[in-house]
Amino acid sequence: QLIAMSSTIKLRVFINGDKNSNASNVVLNTRGLNFDILLNRITQRLNPPFGAVYRLFSLNGSPVKSIEELKTDEFYIASDKRAFKKVHYKVPVGTNIPHQKSATKQGTARKQLKKSAGPVIMVAQNGSSHAPVRVPLPSSHRVTLNHIIDSITHRLATTAPIGKLYAADGSLVSSVRDLQDQQLYVACGRHEKFKPLPYELWKAAAPQAIKKVVRREHKTQAKITTSKFQQLEVHFKNLLKNRRQMDSLWRALDFNNNGIVSLAEIDKLVVDRYPLLDNKPAIMRAYKQTTLNDGDGDAWVERNEFSALLRNIFYFNKLLTVFEKMDADGDDRMDMNEFCSSADSIGLNLSHEHLQQEFSLMDKNHGGMVLFDEFCAWVARSSCPVDGEVVTTSTASNKVMEAQGNAKHQQKKKLDKQADIDTKKFDAVEEKLKALMSNAQSLRREWRSCDYNGNNICSLAEIDKWVLENYPILDSKPALMRAYKQTTLVNGDADAWVQKSEFPALVRNVLYFNKLFAVFAYIDTDDDRRLDFTEFWKGIKAIGLSIPKDEARAEFAFMDMNDGGIVLFDEFCAYVARKAVPVDGETITEFTRADKTMGKSSGLEKQRSAAKKTEDQLNIDALLNRFQAVEDKFRDILSSPTKTKKVWNCMDFNNNGIISLAEIDKWTVSAFPLLNHKPALLRAYKKTTQKDGDGDAWVEKNEFPFLLRNIVYFVMAFTVFSSIDKGQDRRLSKAEFVNAKKLLSLEMSDEDVEKEFDVMDRNHGGVVLFDEFCAWVAEQSCPIADELQSGL
Repeated sequence: QLIAMSSTIKLRVFINGDKNSNASNVVLNTRGLNFDILLNRITQRLNPPFGAVYRLFSLNGSPVKSIEELKTDEFYIASDKRAFKKVHYKVPVGTNIPHQKSATKQGTARKQLKKSAGPVIMVAQNGSSHAPVRVPLPSSHRVTLNHIIDSITHRLATTAPIGKLYAADGSLVSSVRDLQDQQLYVACGRHEKFKPLPYELWKAAAPQAIKKVVRREHKTQAKITTSKFQQLEVHFKNLLKNRRQMDSLWRALDFNNNGIVSLAEIDKLVVDRYPLLDNKPAIMRAYKQTTLNDGDGDAWVERNEFSALLRNIFYFNKLLTVFEKMDADGDDRMDMNEFCSSADSIGLNLSHEHLQQEFSLMDKNHGGMVLFDEFCAWVARSSCPVDGEVVTTSTASNKVMEAQGNAKHQQKKKLDKQADIDTKKFDAVEEKLKALMSNAQSLRREWRSCDYNGNNICSLAEIDKWVLENYPILDSKPALMRAYKQTTLVNGDADAWVQKSEFPALVRNVLYFNKLFAVFAYIDTDDDRRLDFTEFWKGIKAIGLSIPKDEARAEFAFMDMNDGGIVLFDEFCAYVARKAVPVDGETITEFTRADKTMGKSSGLEKQRSAAKKTEDQLNIDALLNRFQAVEDKFRDILSSPTKTKKVWNCMDFNNNGIISLAEIDKWTVSAFPLLNHKPALLRAYKKTTQKDGDGDAWVEKNEFPFLLRNIVYFVMAFTVFSSIDKGQDRRLSKAEFVNAKKLLSLEMSDEDVEKEFDVMDRNHGGVVLFDEFCAWVAEQSCPIADELQSGL
C-alpha cells in the first residue's frame, strides 16, 4: 500500500549499524505529514545514540527522499548524516529484501574508475607481519626503479632506507617492468637478506565463503570443510618438520623467556604475525584444549605442548569460521532457524525434524541458543571431521570427566569417608626441593637467590620473583600468599618478612600450599576461584572421599565457615587443617607449630610428642605465647619518645595529626600482620577513642599509647575467642564454652559454666558474639601484660 491510500502508516525502523536490536514500530498520521516531520517523529521514537535522524534508507541501502516512496509495514534504516551500514539487521526469516539498483550503478562506476586509475602495488616490510601499504605507480615511462624505491621508503616511514625490492616468493625485482598491478612485494634494506615469511597470506585475510558440500544422498554425519586457512596451514605443516624454525618461533612466542607461555603471550604472537588467526574465542579454546587436554593440566603451555597448540589454533579457528557463517545475524549465538537454514554448509542433509533433534542435542543448557562452546562440544561428540581431522574429546573436558568415564567400567567402589590428597604433578620439583633441603650449601645458595636485595630478609615480592624464575610450576599466587602467611605468622616470629632461619619452612609451605591449590583449582571447574556444592560433589574424589551425597553436603557445610554457600581457597585450607587431611602423606593441623630448624640434617623437629601438642592446645599461656615478641616490641617503642614519635608518624599516613581506623588497619597489615584481626582492631579503636580518649572519632597523639595497649589486648582476646569457637562461625555456643573451661582456667562444674554462659549471653540469643565475650572478660577483670601496662 502506498501512503497516499491510507490515513495512517506503520514503519519498522532500525538504527543504522545496530545489528543486535529489533526494529521499532513508528505509527504516523499521514494528514499534514511531510519528510521533516517524519524524521522528527522517528528521532523521538528511536532516541538513537547519534542524536537527530537526517537520512532514511530501505533495507537494501537505497536512500528514501520523499514520503511517497514509503510503504506501510516495511523495514527502514534511520541514520544521521553518515552513509548506510550494511550489516545483518534482525529482520524476520523470509523477509524479501529488494535489490539495490543504485548500488549496481555505483559499483559499475567504481569499476570504471578503477580501470582508469594507474597501477598499484602492495609492499610489506622485510620480516614484518604488519599489513602491507599500497603504493601507486606513476604512469610516466621515464620513472626508474630507484624512484619507486624512494616512494616506498617514504610510504613505509622507515628509519633505514630501502635498497632492494623482492617478490613475495623471494625473487629480486630488477626493473620497473617486473612490477605488476595489485601484486605483493617485500622491501629490504641495502644489506638485508630476504626473510621468507608467508607475506601472501594478506591476500587470503579477506573473508572467503566456506565451500558447501553438495550431497545427493542422505547423510547424517556432519563434515566441515574450509578453504580460508589452507595456504597458512601448509606453511605450518612445513614449519613443524623443521626443528630449527620451530625453536625460533617458540622463542618469539616465549616473550619473557621463562620457558612457559601464557595466554597473553599466545595472543601477542598471533596478533603480530598471523592476524588471519586472531579470533579471541578460538584462541581461548585452543589454549584450554592444549593445557587441560593435551598438556599436564597447568595454566601454561610448555615447549613439548607447542605443536599441539599450533594444531588447536587452526582447528578452533576453522570451527569459529563455520560457526560465524551459520550465525546469520552476527550476535555470537545460533538459534534453531539459523542452524536449520545453514545445516548443509556442514554437510548435514537431514529433514527439518531431524535437524531440530540435532539442535536440541547441541543446546546443552536448553536455553534455545547455541554458543560457540556448545558448538565445539557437539562437533567433538559427533566425531565430526574438520578438513579431515577428528577430535573426539570435548574441549571442556578435564581429569574429573575422564575419571568419571573410567569409573563406568569399574565395579562399584566402597565408601571412603577418610579424606586424603595425593598429587603427582609436583613429584619432580618435590624431589628437587628435598635434595636442596638436605644440602646446607645449596640451601644457602637458594636463600641468596631469594634475598634479591641482600638485606637478609625476604618480602612477599622477593618470594614471588624467586619462585617465578626458579620454580615456575609453583607460581600460584594464592598458594604463595598462604605459604608466606604460614611461614611468617605460624612458623616465624610474626613480622612481615621471612628471615634466613625461616627459609626452610617457607620452601616446605610453598610446595604444600601449591598442592592444595592444584587440588582446589582441579575441583573448581568454572575457574572462578570458589567452590559451590555441585563442583565439590563432582570433584570429591580429588580429596580421596567416596561418600553419599547427603554426607557430602554436610562435609561441604563444615568447610563453608561463613555459611556463604561457596568455599574460598582459605576455607579449603582451613578445612584440610581441621580435618588433618594428609597431603602426599604430610599433615598440617590448625594446632601444629612448625619448627624453625626444619630442613636441618638432625631432624629433631619430627620428634615432637603428642603430649606437648595437647598441652599447647589446652594452655592459654601457650596459646598467647606467640604475641610475646609483639609485646616486647611495643614495650621498646613506648620506652623511647623518639621511637614512639617515629611509629606515630608512620601510622599517621596523611600527616594531619590524627589517626583514623583506616590508618590503623593499614599500619597493622604492613607492620604487624599477626595483629591483623578486624574485630579486634575495631574494639581497640572504639576503646581508645570512646573510653580512654576524648570521645571523638580519631586517635590523637596523647591517646597513642592506649591504642597500642588496646590492640594487643583485644587481639589476644580474639585469639582466645577463635580458639574456643570450633565451628569458626564467630559465635560461641554453650557447648563450645563448656568444652573450653579448662582452656579458660574455670575451676567450676559444668552447671556453673553453663550459668556463666547465660550471664555472658546478654541478649539471650543462645550464642555469644565477640562483643559480649569482651564485656565478660572486662567484668572478670582479666589482666593484660603487667609490663606493657607499666610501660604506659
